[in-house]
Amino acid sequence: MEIEQNEEQSQGRTLTRTIRLTPEVFARLNAVCDHLGVTVSAYMTAEIGRAVARDEVSLQAKRSADGSLDMLARMIQEATKEHGE
Repeated sequence: MEIEQNEEQSQGRTLTRTIRLTPEVFARLNAVCDHLGVTVSAYMTAEIGRAVARDEVSLQAKRSADGSLDMLARMIQEATKEHGE
């Protein structure tokens, strides 16, 4: 699957992205969506949302760790300044 560059913002607050699927994946996706009784768009939006939520956990942990390290570095810097004066 290949994702193209972001396209113009569509109506409302949603953005449009285009993907390319192989004919095999396209057929399988349509079969699954027909079986589940959902549109391809609804299915893909839900699955992307699940994947982003799952992977976002590690991003939040990294941001938190980076913030903690920055705070510790500033504290050490201040303590070193005070000790040197």
